[in-house]
Amino acid sequence: MIRIRRYRVFVACAFVFLFLLYRVSVNSAWDSNNFDYQQAAIRPNPQPQAAQRDESQKPLAEEPQPAFEQTFAQDADEGKVKIPELKTTPELKDGFALPPAPTLVDPLAPLDADMRPAEESPATSEPPTIPDRRPGEVADSYPLADDEPLHIQDPPGRHQDSPLVTATSTTIHWEKQPEWFPVPEDYIIPLPSGKPKSVPRVQHNFGSESPDVKAKREDRLAEVKAEMKRAWDGYEKYAFGHDELVPIQKSFKDPFCGWAATLVDAMDTLWIMGLKDEFDSAYKGLRDIDFTTTPYRNEIPVFETTIRYLGGLLAAYDVSGGHKGDYPLLLKKAVELAEVLMGIFDTPNRMPVLYYKWKPAFASQPKRASTRAGIAELGTLSMEFTRLAQLTGKDKYYDAIARITDALEEWQNRDDETAPTLPGIFPENIDASGCNASATSALREASIRAQLQAQTAELEDPQGYVPAAAGSSDALDVPTQARPSVESQVKPVSEGDLNVGGFKAIEKRQVGDDKYTTESGVPPQNPAQVPDIGTPHRASSSARFQGHEVSEPLAANGLPADWDCVASNLTAAPGWETFSMGGSQDSAYEYFPKQYLLLGGLEPKYRTLHEKTVAAVKKWLLFRPMAPDDPDVLFSAKVKVSGTVDKPLSERVDYEYEVTHLTCFLGGMFGLGAKIFDTPEDLEIGKRLTDGCVWAYSSMPSGIMPEYAQVVPCGDPESCQWNETIWADQYLDPNPEWRNQQMDTYHERLRLWEAEKQQIIRDEAVRLQAAEEKARQTLYPGEDGSTTGIAQEPGVPAGYGGVSGGGERKPAGEKPASDKPASDEDGYPRRKGSSIPSTNPDGSPRQDKDVAPRPAVNKRDVDGEASLLPKPDPSEYVPPPPAVNPAMLDQQAIREKMKKLEAQLNGNDATSSSGAFGGTVGQVPIDQPAITLPPRPVKPVTHEEYVQNVIASEGLPPGFTRIGDKRYILRPEAIESVWYMYRITGDPIWQEKGWKMWKAVAKHTRSQVANTAVDGVNNKHGTTTPIDSMESFWLAETLKYYYLLYSAPDLISLDDWVLNTEAHPFPRPR
Repeated sequence: MIRIRRYRVFVACAFVFLFLLYRVSVNSAWDSNNFDYQQAAIRPNPQPQAAQRDESQKPLAEEPQPAFEQTFAQDADEGKVKIPELKTTPELKDGFALPPAPTLVDPLAPLDADMRPAEESPATSEPPTIPDRRPGEVADSYPLADDEPLHIQDPPGRHQDSPLVTATSTTIHWEKQPEWFPVPEDYIIPLPSGKPKSVPRVQHNFGSESPDVKAKREDRLAEVKAEMKRAWDGYEKYAFGHDELVPIQKSFKDPFCGWAATLVDAMDTLWIMGLKDEFDSAYKGLRDIDFTTTPYRNEIPVFETTIRYLGGLLAAYDVSGGHKGDYPLLLKKAVELAEVLMGIFDTPNRMPVLYYKWKPAFASQPKRASTRAGIAELGTLSMEFTRLAQLTGKDKYYDAIARITDALEEWQNRDDETAPTLPGIFPENIDASGCNASATSALREASIRAQLQAQTAELEDPQGYVPAAAGSSDALDVPTQARPSVESQVKPVSEGDLNVGGFKAIEKRQVGDDKYTTESGVPPQNPAQVPDIGTPHRASSSARFQGHEVSEPLAANGLPADWDCVASNLTAAPGWETFSMGGSQDSAYEYFPKQYLLLGGLEPKYRTLHEKTVAAVKKWLLFRPMAPDDPDVLFSAKVKVSGTVDKPLSERVDYEYEVTHLTCFLGGMFGLGAKIFDTPEDLEIGKRLTDGCVWAYSSMPSGIMPEYAQVVPCGDPESCQWNETIWADQYLDPNPEWRNQQMDTYHERLRLWEAEKQQIIRDEAVRLQAAEEKARQTLYPGEDGSTTGIAQEPGVPAGYGGVSGGGERKPAGEKPASDKPASDEDGYPRRKGSSIPSTNPDGSPRQDKDVAPRPAVNKRDVDGEASLLPKPDPSEYVPPPPAVNPAMLDQQAIREKMKKLEAQLNGNDATSSSGAFGGTVGQVPIDQPAITLPPRPVKPVTHEEYVQNVIASEGLPPGFTRIGDKRYILRPEAIESVWYMYRITGDPIWQEKGWKMWKAVAKHTRSQVANTAVDGVNNKHGTTTPIDSMESFWLAETLKYYYLLYSAPDLISLDDWVLNTEAHPFPRPR
C-alpha cells in the first residue's frame, strides 16, 4: 500500500517534471524564434511638434522618379532580395519604442514642396531577420567594386570550430528632424521686396585698347588659363570625387566631409574660363555626392561647407544660365545641402551651431549655439542663404541669416557695459549661446537655497489647532518607546579616517537631499559647497540596465530639466578680447557691403554695419610700416584687450603690428564700399592697403609674401622715414642697454681672471725654479751649477737638498743646525730617510715604522681605528728642508719659465695640450703637480652681433621684426584686392603689379601635375620647399582672380555681379 503522505514530495516533483516535458514537446520551434528586443527598448525623448509647412513659398518643380529607383522598387516587389524593415516609430505597450531607424534617401530623388523627404508608411511589426552571411566575412562600409571580401583568420594556436557571428554595416544618413524651436510662419522674416535702389557705378568705364595692349593682355590670360587647365587635369586624374588633390604624392585627401570640395568649388571658374568639357565632367560628378552622409567627419564645419559647397553650387548655377540653363542639378544639390544645414539654426535664439553633428542620434537633440563662436563663422552665412532664398522663393533661408544680422546690429549699437570694447567692431570670439552664464548660476544657487530653507524650516501649528489629550478617544496610541527608523544612511567620517561601517537614522526629508545640507540639516554657508545642478543628471551604475546611460531628466516640454537660463544677447566670450581684420574675423565684415548689393540696397542695416566697421578700423587698427624707401602703404593691426575693467582702455590694449595674407582682402572691401557708398577717402585707403600687400610680396626673396609676419610701425603715419636704429634697438633687440652692461661686466671679470692666471703661472715658475736650485745645492754644496742627481723622495726633483730661510745652501745629507725636530706642513715630525713623520705634534712617538699614520679621528667616525695606530719612533726623525724664499731665487729664470708656461697654456708650445680657456700643462714630470686655471669668462653676445644673428637666422628683410608663418598656401586675398583696384580705378599699373606676383607664384608652386603650397618664402637665396597640398580655393579663387585681372572688363563686371568670400559670383538684382 502506497502511503501518499510519505511520498507526497516525490509525487509533486514527478508532476512538475512531466509538465516540463510536455512543454518541451509542444514547443518545437525554439531555434527559429527571435528575442523581442523591443521589450527592452529605452523610452525616447518626447518630440516637439513639427513646424508648419511653408505653404506660401514657391516650391521647385517636381522631377520624375529616376529609372534606377523604379528598378530597385520592382526588384523588391519580385522578392529577389528580402530587406528587413523596421518601424520608423513603432508603438508598443506603455509607450516604449525603438529609436527611429535611419532613412536611406536617394540624393537625386525629387523633394516635396517643403523640400523635405516624404513620409513613409510604417512597416510591419514583425521582428527583423538577419541575412545569411558567410562565416567570417567582414562587411565593408564603403566597398570598392574591385575589392576582395575580407575574412577573419583563426588566431595563432587556436582553431575556431564554430562559425563566427558577423554584423551587417549600415550607412547612417542625416534625417530631417522636427524643430525644437520653430519660428511661426507669421514671424518669418521675408526677403526685402521692391525695386532695387540706385547704387553708384562700381567698375571703371573702360575704353578701347590698342592691339599691342590687347595682345599682351591675352597672352597673360592664356598663361593663367593653361595653369588652371593643368591643375584641374591633375585633380581629375588623381583625386576626382575627393575634396583635395595631394599633388606631389598624386593622391587625395578629404578634410571637408569628402563631398568633392575641389570639384564643386572650381565649377564656376571652369565655366568662366570657357573650359566647357571640364565643366560637364564636373557636373556629372555631382550625381555621386550625397550631402546626407559622410564617413569622414561626425561634425559638419558649417563655415567652410557654406562658402565652398553651397556658394560654389549656386554660383555655378548662376553663371551657367540659371533657370534658363541646362544644369538644374546644381540648384537641386544646393537645396539638398541647405536642408541639412538648416538644422544648425534650431536653437532657442536661432543663432547657428557652427559644427553640426549631423547624425540623427545627435541632430534630434535640442542644442544651443557655442559660447565661443568665431565672428567670421557666425557672420559669413548671409550671402549664400540669401541667394538660395532668391532662387527658390523660400523666405526661411533668408530668415535664418537675417536674425544673425539683427543680433550683430543690436550689439554694434549697444551702449551699456556689454557693448563691444572697440566700438564698431566685434571681438574674435563671441558667446552666442543666448544664456547669461553668471546670472543663470546666481539664480540657480538662490533657488537651491530657497528650497533648502523651506525643507529645513520648523513648521508651526496652524492657528486654532488644539492637540488631543492623552488617553482621549481622539488621541493616537503612540508607543512610549520610538521604533527604529526605516530610513538610514552611512555615517559620515572625517577626512583621513577609515569608514568601517555603521549607519545612522535619518528623517525622510533628508533622503536624497544630503548633498545639499550639512549633517545638522541646514544649508551650507559657503556657496562653493552648493552643487551645480546645471550638470545633467546621469544614472548610477546600479541602474536597471547596466552599461547603458539613462537619459537626463526631462521637463514637461521634452527639454532637459536644466535647460532654462537667463536670456542674453550676443556678448564677448570670457577672457582676452581680440580685434583684427585677419583670420576668424575677416569675412564677417566683408559681407556687409556685399550683402547690401545682393539685396539691391533694400536693407539699410548692412550699410550702417559697414560704415561703423570702417570708422573703427580707421581709428583703432590701421598703421603704416617703417621700411626702406619709405613706402606709403597701410596694414591692419591686431589689438588684444584685457578683461580688467578697472583700468582705462588705453592701458588695456596690446598691439601686434601684423602683416597677414588673410588681411589683404581689406583693400578690396574698402574700395568696394567707397564706390557704392560714395566715400572717396576710403578708396584711397583701399589703394594703400592693397599696395601694402604688393610691397610684402616684393619684400621677400621668393617674391611671395608669407602667411604671417610682423613689421615696425611708423610713429607718425604722415611723416615716416626709415630708421635702422629703431628697427634694431627697439624691435629686434629691445634691450641694448642690458647687453652693454653685460659686456662691461665681462671685461671686468676677464681682467680679474687674467690677474689670477698670471699669479698661478708665477707660483708654478717659482716652484720649478726653487726645485732646480735646491737640486744643484744638494749635489754641489756652496757652488753654482746645474748637475743632476737622484731624487730621494717622490715629488722632489733629483738632487734637491733644500735652502735655508736665509738662502744658505746645505750639502746633501747634512743635518740642520737645530736639534728640534722639524715639522712638515701637517705638523707631524718626519722619520729618517722618509717623508713620513715619526712623531705626533705633541712629541709622542709613533709605533709604526713603515706606514705614515693618519691624524686621530673620533671613534664614532672610524669605529675606534685611530686608537689602534702604532706610535712613531723618535730616533728616526729627519728634519724637513727649510722654506724657500722666492726673493732669493733667480728672477730672470722665473720670468723665462713664466713665458714658457704661458705659451703652453695658450697652445703656442708644441708640447702643450692645453688651450686658452684653462686646463693643465702637458709634458711635465709625473712627480710635479699640474697647473689648473679657473674657467675663462665667456664673452656675451654684443647688441650688434645679436641683431645680425636674428636677421640671419629668421631671414628678416629690413623692416620686418618676425615671420611667424613662412608658408604660402596658394591664398588669393592679395590678388583679390589687386583685381578690385584694377576694375574700380582702371589703372593698368595694377595689372603690372599682379603679373609680377603671378610669375613668382607660378614659379614656386608648380609641381609635376598641378600646384602645391610652399614653405620658406623668406629663404635668403629665394628657394622654397613644397608642402604637398592644394586647397580648393586655388582653383576657386586665386586662379579666378588672376584670370579676371587680364580678361575683358565686362566678364563678371562688378556692376552686374557680387562675389562671396570664396570668389563665387552671384548676380546683382536689377
